[in-house]
Amino acid sequence: MQPKGWGGILVLVLVVAVYAWISYNGSKPDEQTGNTQQINNTQQTTVTTQSSNELTEAVVRRVIDGDTVVLTDGERVRFIGIDAPEIGEPGADEATDFVREMIDGKTIWLEADGNDRDRHDRLRRYIWVEMPTDTSDENEIRSKQLNAMLLERGLAAALIVGTPRNAALFRQLEKEAME
Repeated sequence: MQPKGWGGILVLVLVVAVYAWISYNGSKPDEQTGNTQQINNTQQTTVTTQSSNELTEAVVRRVIDGDTVVLTDGERVRFIGIDAPEIGEPGADEATDFVREMIDGKTIWLEADGNDRDRHDRLRRYIWVEMPTDTSDENEIRSKQLNAMLLERGLAAALIVGTPRNAALFRQLEKEAME
C-alpha cells in the first residue's frame, strides 16, 4: 500500500525521465502532434540580405525534377513561382538536367515568400545558386536565382500562387522566353 500522493510523484518522475531520455537521444516532441521527431544535426546558417529577406543555407541531396529538390536534411523544396514540366512531359528532361547541373550536391540559399508550404507539405522557396547582396535587385534575380533562370531559358512556366514578390518579373521572364 502506497501513502497518499505517491502516485502523482511517481507519474511526475516518469514524465521527467521520458523527456530526459528523448532529449538525450536527439529527438524532441512535435509541438502540434505530440509525436517525436529526430533533431537534424545539419547546421543551417541564416543570413539577411540588403532587402531584409532572410536566406537559409542548405545543401541539395537530390533533384527530383525541374522544380523540386530534396535537401540533405530530407526536406523537400518546391520552387516558388514556376512550374516545370513533369517527368515524362516534353521539356521535363531538359529542365531537370539544368537543375541538376546547377545545384545537385551543392550549397544553395533558400528564401521564403508567402505560404511556407504547399499542399504536399513541401517547403516553398526561391532557390539562390549564389548568395545575393540584394534579393529584390532584378539583375541579381536574373543571374543568381534558379527560379528566374528556368523561366528565362524557357524551361518552366510562371505559376503564380498568392502574391509572391517576384510575380511581375516572372511573368515578364516567361514572356521574354517565348519571344
